[in-house]
Amino acid sequence: MRDVIDRANDIAQLELDNLIAKRKVYTGKSSLYCCECGEPIPEARREAVPGCSLCFDCQQLEELKNVGRGRKMNV
Repeated sequence: MRDVIDRANDIAQLELDNLIAKRKVYTGKSSLYCCECGEPIPEARREAVPGCSLCFDCQQLEELKNVGRGRKMNV
C-alpha cells in the first residue's frame, strides 16, 4: 500500500503538469530598447524571449524586487 506522502506527491505533480500545460506563451514583438534603462536589447534576447521589454540586467533586477516582495520569479 502506498503511503500518504507518495499520493500527495502524485497530486502535486499532476497539478504542476496542468499548470505548465495551461501556461500562456506570449509571442508579441520584443522592444528594441529596454523600457527601464533605454539600452538596446540584444537580438539574441529578443528571439529567446518574445515580447520582452527589459534588457537582461533590468529583468534580473525586476525579478529580485519581486522575490523580495514574496512573489515568484518569472519563468
